[in-house]
Amino acid sequence: MMEEFGKHIEDLTHKPFEHKKRRLRCLAHIVNLATQALLSTHSKSKHVDATKPDDDLVASRHDQRDEVGLVRSISVKERSSASRKELFRMIQLRAENGHVPVSNARQLLLDMKVRWSSTFIMLRRAYELRE
Repeated sequence: MMEEFGKHIEDLTHKPFEHKKRRLRCLAHIVNLATQALLSTHSKSKHVDATKPDDDLVASRHDQRDEVGLVRSISVKERSSASRKELFRMIQLRAENGHVPVSNARQLLLDMKVRWSSTFIMLRRAYELRE
């Protein structure tokens, strides 16, 4: 594949392209690494480790609140037991104190380190369910 790519580059630039010494990085991995680096400047909380379910996920930071870590921790707790899932569902379906019930209850989502868009999806779902 790189050999064929090298031929096209040589044809376009008229310069040698040593395909054995070059490599192309995967754009999806580059985006994932860049997103993880950006998120790590704002949130110091860890991702969920299935082998250690009782670990505290919210990193302690005295200078500001870690919203990503808080949402991640709440999502883990809500999804960790059937009774919590049912309580969360019932809260969404109730109609009291001016709360508008939803027609179908939804769960909070949890992000994964290997999927760069999963943190955005987790935060968006939490924002939609904030009431």
